[in-house]
Amino acid sequence: GSNEIVAIRRMVGVPAVEIEITSTRPFPVGGALPALVIGAKTFTVSRFPSGSTDRLVFTIENSAFEALEQGAEMSVRVGGAGVWRFGPLDKAITH
Repeated sequence: GSNEIVAIRRMVGVPAVEIEITSTRPFPVGGALPALVIGAKTFTVSRFPSGSTDRLVFTIENSAFEALEQGAEMSVRVGGAGVWRFGPLDKAITH
Protein backbone atom coordinates (compact mmCIF):
# COMPACT_ATOMS: atom_id res chain seq x y z
CA GLY A 1 0.00 0.00 0.00
CA SER A 2 1.01 3.62 -0.16
CA ASN A 3 1.69 5.82 2.86
CA GLU A 4 1.62 9.58 2.73
CA ILE A 5 2.12 12.61 4.97
CA VAL A 6 -0.98 14.72 4.37
CA ALA A 7 -0.04 17.81 6.36
CA ILE A 8 2.20 19.25 9.05
CA ARG A 9 0.42 22.17 10.64
CA ARG A 10 0.75 24.42 13.66
CA MET A 11 -2.14 24.16 16.10
CA VAL A 12 -4.07 27.30 17.00
CA GLY A 13 -3.78 28.41 20.62
CA VAL A 14 -1.58 25.46 21.58
CA PRO A 15 2.23 25.32 21.28
CA ALA A 16 2.12 22.15 19.22
CA VAL A 17 2.24 20.76 15.71
CA GLU A 18 -0.10 18.23 14.12
CA ILE A 19 1.21 15.66 11.66
CA GLU A 20 -1.56 14.06 9.62
CA ILE A 21 -0.80 10.85 7.79
CA THR A 22 -2.78 8.51 5.58
CA SER A 23 -2.33 4.97 4.31
CA THR A 24 -4.11 2.65 1.91
CA ARG A 25 -3.63 0.01 4.65
CA PRO A 26 -6.06 0.96 7.47
CA PHE A 27 -4.69 1.47 10.97
CA PRO A 28 -6.08 -0.93 13.60
CA VAL A 29 -8.56 0.69 15.98
CA GLY A 30 -8.71 -0.19 19.68
CA GLY A 31 -6.18 -2.16 21.65
CA ALA A 32 -2.66 -0.93 21.01
CA LEU A 33 -1.82 2.76 20.94
CA PRO A 34 -0.49 4.02 17.60
CA ALA A 35 3.11 5.23 17.88
CA LEU A 36 4.76 7.67 15.48
CA VAL A 37 8.52 7.06 15.38
CA ILE A 38 10.68 9.87 14.00
CA GLY A 39 14.38 9.10 14.20
CA ALA A 40 15.03 8.09 17.84
CA LYS A 41 11.84 9.70 19.20
CA THR A 42 8.41 8.15 19.68
CA PHE A 43 5.12 10.06 19.91
CA THR A 44 1.85 8.49 21.05
CA VAL A 45 -0.67 11.35 21.24
CA SER A 46 -2.94 10.71 18.27
CA ARG A 47 -6.52 10.63 17.09
CA PHE A 48 -8.48 9.34 14.13
CA PRO A 49 -10.04 12.35 12.38
CA SER A 50 -13.76 12.03 11.66
CA GLY A 51 -13.85 8.32 12.45
CA SER A 52 -11.74 7.28 9.48
CA THR A 53 -9.25 4.44 9.98
CA ASP A 54 -7.04 5.31 7.01
CA ARG A 55 -5.89 8.57 8.61
CA LEU A 56 -4.15 9.45 11.87
CA VAL A 57 -3.30 12.83 13.33
CA PHE A 58 -0.38 12.93 15.77
CA THR A 59 0.19 15.91 18.08
CA ILE A 60 3.77 16.90 18.93
CA GLU A 61 4.77 19.76 21.24
CA ASN A 62 6.65 22.56 19.48
CA SER A 63 9.83 22.00 21.50
CA ALA A 64 9.88 18.31 20.57
CA PHE A 65 9.14 19.08 16.90
CA GLU A 66 11.94 21.69 16.75
CA ALA A 67 14.36 19.11 18.19
CA LEU A 68 13.62 16.58 15.42
CA GLU A 69 16.18 16.22 12.67
CA GLN A 70 15.23 17.20 9.14
CA GLY A 71 15.22 14.00 7.09
CA ALA A 72 14.77 11.66 10.08
CA GLU A 73 13.02 8.44 9.08
CA MET A 74 9.31 8.35 9.95
CA SER A 75 7.27 5.25 10.66
CA VAL A 76 4.12 4.26 12.52
CA ARG A 77 3.69 1.17 14.65
CA VAL A 78 0.44 -0.13 16.10
CA GLY A 79 0.93 -3.11 18.38
CA GLY A 80 2.20 -6.13 16.48
CA ALA A 81 0.95 -4.98 13.08
CA GLY A 82 3.49 -4.45 10.31
CA VAL A 83 5.27 -1.10 10.30
CA TRP A 84 3.96 1.75 8.14
CA ARG A 85 6.93 3.62 6.65
CA PHE A 86 6.65 7.28 5.67
CA GLY A 87 10.20 8.05 4.55
CA PRO A 88 12.24 11.09 5.63
CA LEU A 89 10.69 13.93 7.62
CA ASP A 90 10.36 17.25 5.80
CA LYS A 91 9.92 19.76 8.61
CA ALA A 92 8.37 22.40 6.35
CA ILE A 93 5.03 23.45 7.82
CA THR A 94 2.38 22.86 5.18
CA HIS A 95 -0.34 25.03 6.76
